[in-house]
Amino acid sequence: MRAIVRAGLLPGAVVCGAIVCGAGPGARAAGPVVTPGRARPGETVVVSGTCPAGDRSVRVSGAATGEGSVRDGRFRVEAKVARETGRRPVAVACVPSGRAGKAPLEVRRPRRPRPHGWAMGGGDGFRVPWTSVALVLVAGAAGTGATALVRSRFRRTRG
Repeated sequence: MRAIVRAGLLPGAVVCGAIVCGAGPGARAAGPVVTPGRARPGETVVVSGTCPAGDRSVRVSGAATGEGSVRDGRFRVEAKVARETGRRPVAVACVPSGRAGKAPLEVRRPRRPRPHGWAMGGGDGFRVPWTSVALVLVAGAAGTGATALVRSRFRRTRG
């Protein structure tokens, strides 16, 4: 019985000690943060973080580009996502100290425009439900064909 209790207490003590001592998940390092972590080209992401107290501005480059100001050692920049897809770093540089940092950003493929039940017309702004127009034209052609067929058969049998 004692061996069973010891066998259960030892792993429990190791796990509790690891959590209390900080061997669990590490704290996030101080550096820039990109929100959201996934975006498509042309979308806007927010890059935030800290700079030394004497800095006036911050530049964002890499997977997203933008510039902003530093207030009380903190910055929040809205940056536009670049075209290259994949997991790429966003580089942040504080000005004038030159302190730099990087944060990951996953750039997804751009969305393709898809028609949702309507055929897409040109970019002239003329909005016509082309699918409905096409159905009306097809119905008219079927009616005309049916009328011609009936008339030709009627002429053969009566004529």
